[in-house]
Amino acid sequence: MNEVKEAYAWVPALPGSVAVASLAVYLEPCRMNDDRETRRYLVSGRVQGVGFRWFVEREAATLGLTGWVRNREDGRVEVMATGTREQLSALHGRLREGPRAARVDEVAVSPAPYLDAKSFAIEGVW
Repeated sequence: MNEVKEAYAWVPALPGSVAVASLAVYLEPCRMNDDRETRRYLVSGRVQGVGFRWFVEREAATLGLTGWVRNREDGRVEVMATGTREQLSALHGRLREGPRAARVDEVAVSPAPYLDAKSFAIEGVW
């Protein structure tokens, strides 16, 4: 919470005017309550070669998430996303659906170290 500090100063009066009191209020800086967290999703099924990464990038950006998505050599798609619990829950639901050409068999979710990304991107295009 912000701590309020007040400082009073008297402003001297010029001839023919009235002296006034000046009030300045200083707010101590406080940390923003950031309730964002990062989760890692591993999506299994027919999820490569069907536009899945582009689907994830669009959905994540629509939800206001940051992070990345990439194909893995084992055939799964990996997603690292940072946002609020509500945003991440919505992404999880969309990952389970996938794009029309995909078949999602499983979405494994795990907590991950905080990822401070500025946007959401497709990584590791190969």
